[in-house]
Amino acid sequence: MAQVALNKHSLDPTRTLTWMLSFDQITLLTTLSGMAERQKVIVENEAKDKKDKDEEVLPEYDGINGFLKKVKKGRPTLVYRVESVSLEEGIRLRGAFDRNGVTLHPGYAPNYVLSLESFLKAEGKDFRIFTPEENQRVLRDLKTRLLNITYQSFSETDFSPIQVLPAGIDLFQDYRVVYDTRAKRLNKVLHRDDGIVLFTGVKDRGEFGLWDKTPIEIYTVPHNESTHRIIHMHLNDIRDDVAIDAVNLTGTSKGLNDFKELKKDTSGRLLSYRILVKNAKITNVLHHSGKTADAKFFEIFLPSVGSLVSINSKVLATLLWIPAGMVVSRESDNDVGSRQKSTLPPATFCKCSHKHPVELPGMVDVRLETSPNGELFPEIKNSASGEQKKGERYVSVPICCLRPASSEEVKRLAERRQAVITEAKRELLDTVCELERLIKSAEAPRKAGDPPAPELSDLEKLRVRVMGLSKVKGVEGTIDSTRLARVSRALRFLAFQKRSSKK
Repeated sequence: MAQVALNKHSLDPTRTLTWMLSFDQITLLTTLSGMAERQKVIVENEAKDKKDKDEEVLPEYDGINGFLKKVKKGRPTLVYRVESVSLEEGIRLRGAFDRNGVTLHPGYAPNYVLSLESFLKAEGKDFRIFTPEENQRVLRDLKTRLLNITYQSFSETDFSPIQVLPAGIDLFQDYRVVYDTRAKRLNKVLHRDDGIVLFTGVKDRGEFGLWDKTPIEIYTVPHNESTHRIIHMHLNDIRDDVAIDAVNLTGTSKGLNDFKELKKDTSGRLLSYRILVKNAKITNVLHHSGKTADAKFFEIFLPSVGSLVSINSKVLATLLWIPAGMVVSRESDNDVGSRQKSTLPPATFCKCSHKHPVELPGMVDVRLETSPNGELFPEIKNSASGEQKKGERYVSVPICCLRPASSEEVKRLAERRQAVITEAKRELLDTVCELERLIKSAEAPRKAGDPPAPELSDLEKLRVRVMGLSKVKGVEGTIDSTRLARVSRALRFLAFQKRSSKK
């Protein structure tokens, strides 16, 4: 082996030099990342005991993938080529791979000079010359171990990698990518420690398709046996333009094989997905990415309008309206309706962070029963369905943020509402009594030294509070309507007296 020859001539530098120059291609391996630091560690390694040295024996090179798995973690292992050997300068080395095993650009790979004396002192622990067989494996890997980046351009200054090979490489952590904004392509890739690497950049133009094999999430409403509504979808697809077709097979003899060919839609776009529905549920989702294949999916059935729902497991709300969505029907005439967009402002405390078709935003209308900070909205009696919906209580939210409220959540809300009703009844009684006392005081004739009569504005504030409490559901009947009418008449009479006194 090469190490035997090195030890044999270690006392004769001239013979060592002659021996090394006899190799056409010599590749050196080192566990150190900088030549100055290497020489320090070589000295430090001489003081280590034999046990520590044995643990650091550099493994056999059987290919770059297997080799990187064998070397000691935490200490970068680099492969170098010998460019020149001389007694005066020493050994000049140029990097072959970066520490991820990616081929360095031969014209820009960093080169280092190692003194012959330092190399001889390494004793095969920090440096080792590859055997001819290993050398051939290195030359083979140098041709194939390029960084392959599939990416998509979003703007003149922005791009996103879709796939990076070899697998397991953190592109932005380990490398600096130079993007040509004018040509909209990758121009150069540099390892942050080891220099420029060879790479291939492939711009995706829609052929790549899915990010990964994560199942597609489809939110639906089974309208009836022959009509299905698709309200929202989560796609793991990087294409900007996604065309979706849906077919209802209910009541037909057709099946999956009749719809496997994905052609262009009516607008001329190549179909990306075809959704097959039968008997009020989705049976298959076909995906086109170079070839047609079955895509994994989850169908999530939406709760019905009027249901109590939980938003992000924090806020309780009543579902008021669901858009028509994509109607998949065997009937040309159905009662689904056509409204697709919510008229309410979007909630600020939740949003859909997934990629989804523009045509299926999945925004539904809700009435909040609890606020984002946990406060309970009171239920107001006699609220007509057509009332003007203003304020933060009536909002639109993405359907993917909802789930049906659990029985425990329904029970807890009912208990909180009952507590609100009990408190509202108590406050209503106290407020009416206080208002009646102040009205009696205002109606009484004033003598010298008596306190001033209550301000009419203060009485009016109490009256407004009474009316507000009386509108809370469950509070009605707490105060007799005759009693409330008597209070209102007394206030009107006091206001009349005040106006008359000013004339």
